[in-house]
Amino acid sequence: MITKQKLNYLKSNERTLIMSKLNFDIIGEVVESTREYLWKDVILYALGVGAQTEELPFIYERNSGGLKTLPGFATIIADGGANLSRIGKIDGSRFIHGEQSIIMHKPFPVFNWDPPYPPSIKITRKGKITGIYDKGKGAVILSQVSCLNDKGEHIIDSKRSHFYIGE
Repeated sequence: MITKQKLNYLKSNERTLIMSKLNFDIIGEVVESTREYLWKDVILYALGVGAQTEELPFIYERNSGGLKTLPGFATIIADGGANLSRIGKIDGSRFIHGEQSIIMHKPFPVFNWDPPYPPSIKITRKGKITGIYDKGKGAVILSQVSCLNDKGEHIIDSKRSHFYIGE
């Protein structure tokens, strides 16, 4: 028989177990990575979010003025920049996307078809976990990613929150 006192003990023990699996040492630690994408990725993203034929600069690679990238593509570029796998020995399938904000400081580089043709565009990401908050049977993890183009210019800031639901 489980008494109310034992039930409270089990609940607090479960809470401690989840938080003990998390690595708090990574908070504030900057991780640098590179994200490379092709002109096809830009077009597929644009078509996936509903770009129409009148929006040729976003869906046709040989458009005069080059292939442009929709600002929402920043969600794809920044994804994974904070490397949540460093948080600890936890089940990645138990993460739920909470909220996200994007600030565009400059437009994405344009794919220009004048020689030499760009095979891909590389973006440098600097990501970090900015906070881990105890939520009882789970946690909220906050992250931030800053992205730079190949000239070292700051183009994107992305902030996200993820919910980790306990096991």
